[in-house]
Amino acid sequence: MKTLTRMMLVIAMSLGLIGSAFADPAPARDGFQMLHGEMLITRNGKTTAMGTNMKLRNGTEVRTDGLVRPPDADSFRLKEGDFLGFDGTVVKAVAAKT
Repeated sequence: MKTLTRMMLVIAMSLGLIGSAFADPAPARDGFQMLHGEMLITRNGKTTAMGTNMKLRNGTEVRTDGLVRPPDADSFRLKEGDFLGFDGTVVKAVAAKT
């Protein structure tokens, strides 16, 4: 009986580890991202193509071509993989090492 219980425990633990390996990746952060030359917007974890220019609460204008115009700074363009949060913070893409 002890052997059967131990075997069931080992199997259950193994299945838990295997299941966690196939879990969904981390949820997408809400904001804007330039991917494959296209501006994407993520809201509530759902990502779609950005259809129109938008203005953030802090006055920053975000255009569908990736141009970002903060109200108190120079304009810049998001590059491939760059991320812009709805609060105006920018996270630059990390270049892959070859």
